[in-house]
Amino acid sequence: MNNRLVRLVSALLLVQTLACHSQPEKQLFVGHGVVEAVAINGKKVRIKHDEIPGFMQAMTMDFEVNDAAVLAGIAAEDTVEFTLERTQTSIHLVAITRKNAAQNEPSDEDATTPAAAPTATEEPEAEFMPYPASDFTLTDQDGQRLTLSSLQGKIVLLDFIFTQCPGPCPLLSLKFAQLQQPLAERFGEEVMLLSVTIDPKRDTPEVLRDYAKRYKANLAGWKFLTGSTGEIIRTTAAFGADYQAGAEGIIDHRLLTCLIDGNGMVVKEFVGTNHTVEELLAAIAQIRPTPPTP
Repeated sequence: MNNRLVRLVSALLLVQTLACHSQPEKQLFVGHGVVEAVAINGKKVRIKHDEIPGFMQAMTMDFEVNDAAVLAGIAAEDTVEFTLERTQTSIHLVAITRKNAAQNEPSDEDATTPAAAPTATEEPEAEFMPYPASDFTLTDQDGQRLTLSSLQGKIVLLDFIFTQCPGPCPLLSLKFAQLQQPLAERFGEEVMLLSVTIDPKRDTPEVLRDYAKRYKANLAGWKFLTGSTGEIIRTTAAFGADYQAGAEGIIDHRLLTCLIDGNGMVVKEFVGTNHTVEELLAAIAQIRPTPPTP
């Protein structure tokens, strides 16, 4: 009996090991679309793209680059082909080519001219200033109503996702999943994670509960929230997590994670997907505990 148990455990471990290695560490995806804007710092581009096979449906997204030179000469209204690199923790645009380049090909005299810097078509982001978090009441994955103000005194990390999101949202949820163990006894007691769906028509409490299982979420400290369309619109607008929905679902949304201190102030924002778990933990560690109300 013991030998059979050992063989069974060994087989399960082998299956688990194979499963862990079934997803490559890096994947490349090629997309086509039209540039809507290039950030002033040349490190981010907004593209309205067609469906990217195997990755995401047609939508409008902001993509970050590690090297501003990748976006040299790229400007709004350019029709482009681009390559995305997806790792287990980030998504970066690693190459982009203008398909309308013939309109702007350099002359022989300009052949030795260095590539132009990215054409900035967005204003620089204003310096972040802490602001009071707007209260909301939404419904969690178990059908229970939850009010942000009921978490007063706790540190809250709040992000905005939807369960059918094929690319960016899983990265955000993975980071939250990886926070649970390092937070240890603080998780659920002093620090709460909240994930608000921006697709309330599809993301019912039952769907969110299944999504939570996918990330092995400990629901004592990580809640998945939905509500009526009006409630979600008001909540996202209050935090600047703008999104746009169409007949096929979400077609545009701002990837945002807010850090709220125990006094209900949003003290930091993480925009995009490429922040690390270590950065989240460091930001949490900088918040002083809120003394209990007498």
